Amino acid sequence: MPHVFNLSVHDIVDVILRRGHLDLRIFNQSSMQEGTRLHALYQKEQQDGYMAEYPLSYTFYQEDYIYSVSGKADGVIIDSKGNITVEEIKTTVADLDEFIHDHGQWHLGQAMMYAYIIGKEKNAKSVDILMTYLRQQNYKMQKQIRKTYKMEDLEMFVSDLILRFTNYQKKIQRFKEIRDESIKDLVFPFPSYRNGQKEMMDFISNAAEEKKEVYIEAPTGIGKTISVLYPLVSRFGQHKADRIFYLTSKNSIKKIAMSALDLFKKQGAKCKSIEFTSKENICFNDKKGHCNPDECPFARHYYDKLMDAIFDALELEDAFDRKAIEDICYKREMCPFQFQLDLSFYCDVLVCDYTYVYDYHDRLGLEEGAIARTHTYLCVDECHNLPDRVRDMYSLEVPKKAFEDALSLCGYQEFSSLKTDIKDAIKMMEKIEIDPEDEDVIKEGVYVLKQLPDDFVLDLYDIITDMKVILKKHALLVVDELLEFFYLVNSFYYLATLVNDEELGSNFLSYVRVNDEKEIVSIRIANLNSRPLIKQASNYFESVIYFSATLSPKEYYLDLLGGNLKEDNHLFLPSPFPYENRRVYVDYRLSLRYKDRDQTLYQVFSLCRSAIETKKGNYFIFCPSFEYLERMASFFEQEPLENSLLILQHRSMKEEQREDFLAQFQSDNDKTVIGLLVLGGVFSEGIDLLGDRLIGAMIISVGIPQITFERNHLKNYYDSEDDTEHKGFAYAYSYPGINRVLQAGGRVIRSEEDKGFILYIDSRFHSSLYQKIFAELYPDIKRVISTSQVRTQLKLFWKETK
Repeated sequence: MPHVFNLSVHDIVDVILRRGHLDLRIFNQSSMQEGTRLHALYQKEQQDGYMAEYPLSYTFYQEDYIYSVSGKADGVIIDSKGNITVEEIKTTVADLDEFIHDHGQWHLGQAMMYAYIIGKEKNAKSVDILMTYLRQQNYKMQKQIRKTYKMEDLEMFVSDLILRFTNYQKKIQRFKEIRDESIKDLVFPFPSYRNGQKEMMDFISNAAEEKKEVYIEAPTGIGKTISVLYPLVSRFGQHKADRIFYLTSKNSIKKIAMSALDLFKKQGAKCKSIEFTSKENICFNDKKGHCNPDECPFARHYYDKLMDAIFDALELEDAFDRKAIEDICYKREMCPFQFQLDLSFYCDVLVCDYTYVYDYHDRLGLEEGAIARTHTYLCVDECHNLPDRVRDMYSLEVPKKAFEDALSLCGYQEFSSLKTDIKDAIKMMEKIEIDPEDEDVIKEGVYVLKQLPDDFVLDLYDIITDMKVILKKHALLVVDELLEFFYLVNSFYYLATLVNDEELGSNFLSYVRVNDEKEIVSIRIANLNSRPLIKQASNYFESVIYFSATLSPKEYYLDLLGGNLKEDNHLFLPSPFPYENRRVYVDYRLSLRYKDRDQTLYQVFSLCRSAIETKKGNYFIFCPSFEYLERMASFFEQEPLENSLLILQHRSMKEEQREDFLAQFQSDNDKTVIGLLVLGGVFSEGIDLLGDRLIGAMIISVGIPQITFERNHLKNYYDSEDDTEHKGFAYAYSYPGINRVLQAGGRVIRSEEDKGFILYIDSRFHSSLYQKIFAELYPDIKRVISTSQVRTQLKLFWKETK
């Protein structure tokens, strides 16, 4: 059976011909954006008869491999005598001669492919190739190389290229055949299914078969990780899967996913899996972010070593975690971060953060031909976090002080152009007109911009161009603070292009912050609607599985993720845990509105204390703020429980401190341990304290986020979507708060053997909004009306579950 591929010219040429160093000073997102702009500018200046972006396609046959190759030549000219010229345009910040020396053969190979294809199309005897190189910071600085190629010479070159590419494909195909054969008899790795597990797996299998986007609420205990991976990994054995992306925002869940894949490998499954590590954590270079051969030995000759390193790794390993990647790269002196990205294209299951699919900084080349494979599946774990995460990815603030600090770092003569352009940007920021009598300026110290000033955006572009030249020529003069400024401006410039985009621009808010003197101190772009950005990335996959332990309120999360509750593409499973192992209580008596908190604080403390004193064990109390937490702590210190330990969450706890905090909650503690935490903080989600490590959680308040200028604009945005629903306040405030309280409550029961209680405290829980959700999630919820009732109810519960 022939192997058929739909490829771009780049897919073939880049694999076979790319050589040299890893150098992000030359090859980066802003360079590509500027290259696209200059391409269009140059093409527009050409004479009549110049055919820009000329589409070409050809099918190559090599043994039992069929390659349908397509692409667009930058320019094609056919004169009156039928003579053909194919032009390939390249732009760079580097010295043109140096750039041609380092990359000319790679670029020429692309042009020769185009020349061969059009030559075959037009039955030509020869084709001219014109290589045109442009300097990005000085468009008029150009270098052109023209040469005539006979068709037999082009055919010899292309035939050799296709032969080499076929040998490359044979290696890949061998791994795939081994994988598929090893998985065709894969069985579920446990002797029985948990409640809801088989239903979830069947639902995912059908979704993959029907190429659908689906949404699943799978409460803790169903085993959602294995339930998602098993039906999709099984499709390798049916020749129906090429790659699986498993996205999560938490390192702990990455480990769970890799462990689930290991269960398949113990059955003999030969699928290649890779767990991604952030650049900050995996980079070998002492100067983080200085990804160029002048400053990092692991960037030198990176592409000369790459393919040998990849195939050696694939021969030796099936699972690539951080240690495996570091071992490979340290021995070969290669950048481990870039290597994991490149290796991932040859792996079957990719376990990584949301950023690698949705963030414009890190997106894994999803737009490129060979990468957008036919059977590629996306699994988004904890998907309730995705809309906010994507909004954060596409929101950024640039302080005026960042420009002023960068200016102070431009002391070298080589930085004179950069210094001028930073000064211009500061002046443009200061010139932005605001209305000092505007209500937002008076009350909030902010002013909404109808559009970003064009001159300011152009100044940013000039700064980026200056920095790229400096990084190429004088990298050793660039300190880390200036490099960070470059990254900041680069990101802001990209977002500015989205704000000015006709389709996407309405999803953003641009505004400036001002001080008491009405002087501008920063400028910010904020994303208000992440739906189109989520959809844009998800469209590259044949099927998308969004899943989470909590997708309530359902209509809210499905809407934000791009779904619709009226369609049949969702599955909501009940909790698999027996109700008798838990108690859920709610106290409507006490108001936790900000204005009432002082008045009810002691009553809340007494309620929590009464609940805790019914049984020695470990407890979480989730407070609405750090201020409230500290005041609650003072009551526990004044009226301590006998034989107890009180520990507090602190602001900005580092990972080691968080681990030490959780380590206090052990099943065999000889005293009661009370953790005071902030609702919506780092301990509200993704914490698994099994068994008796946590037996009770008290959630104080409805968790509504602080009212802010930006959230109010979020509210207005969603109100404007539908004048009849007025869903803005719910979307901006109420629903995010509900998620916080449900996630906090979900810390208690994490396994079938766990026993414990949840106590919700706030008069606002009595409103219909919360009542509806509680009725769905907790059909056994009980209302309590006094401290003594809580004590009595819990004593009875502990007696029954003893």
